Amino acid sequence: MKKTYIYSFYFCLMGLLLSCSDSENIEYANLNEEFVLTESEEVFINGTNIKLNLDNITEGRCPTNVACIWQGQATAQITLLQNTTNLELNIKGLCEIDCGESKTEGNYIYTIKDIQPYPSENIIVTMEDYEVTLIVSKI
Repeated sequence: MKKTYIYSFYFCLMGLLLSCSDSENIEYANLNEEFVLTESEEVFINGTNIKLNLDNITEGRCPTNVACIWQGQATAQITLLQNTTNLELNIKGLCEIDCGESKTEGNYIYTIKDIQPYPSENIIVTMEDYEVTLIVSKI
């Protein structure tokens, strides 16, 4: 009888632990270093209370192999989860140097470096495909 209780307790504990794991994909990044943020994960910045989540991408960059009057831009909507602040960071299309926008929130600067994939004619990109490269720096 005692063995049955021990096995029951063991299986309940394992079920509880397994149900908690993989509920969120959590990544860690360092200040002043580039990191990638995707829709399916949250990123914690080591040594801070900053946690970032990618909410949406608004794509408006001119696709490759298409003649456009304006190069366009893409916007990453990011939530800072420690104080529920919403940041919108823009990046210019067809740009090679200093294309991304920086914004200050609290004692930190958030800079977008890249949004991939770059739009291409006749290719459909879903939110799950996007990767946003960012840097967080302390002021």
